[in-house]
Amino acid sequence: MADRLSQLQDAVNQLAQHLCDSVGVLQQSAPLSYFDEFESHDRGLLSIQWMQTNQILYSNTVSYLAVHNPTTNGENVENNLDVFATLITRTAQDIDYIITSLPDIRVSQQNQEKAIERLQEENAQARQQLVEAITRAEGVLLKVKQIKNQVAAAQLEIDKRVNCNERIEIGQ
Repeated sequence: MADRLSQLQDAVNQLAQHLCDSVGVLQQSAPLSYFDEFESHDRGLLSIQWMQTNQILYSNTVSYLAVHNPTTNGENVENNLDVFATLITRTAQDIDYIITSLPDIRVSQQNQEKAIERLQEENAQARQQLVEAITRAEGVLLKVKQIKNQVAAAQLEIDKRVNCNERIEIGQ
């Protein structure tokens, strides 16, 4: 279960990375947009921030595309978008598959309850068998004690007779 959760976490992280990279491709190909509400120094600051962000995302995206799509040199944006659409779709399908392979909590709880009931029944049967075995063992122990007492009494009787016979022989 923990292994599946790790796979799910990795797939979600990979999906987030693909989404960020695809935004980088979109930003790389999008023209700058100026808003009339901003003053000119704000526009310059906005452009600098956008270019810095774009450069970071673009460098991540280009290195990713260079590994996964060697024919792409950063100029073929349409192809890049198709690549990222495919990657995002595949990763989302992987996530769906991993989620469906996770055990359902309700089913496992029901299975646990059934297993506990079965174990309680087995425990009750074992307890009954143990009580019966103890009863039989106590009966056997009682018989053994009786037989032991009989053997001891017989041994005493034999010893008396032997002693008596020895006296008789000595007396003759």
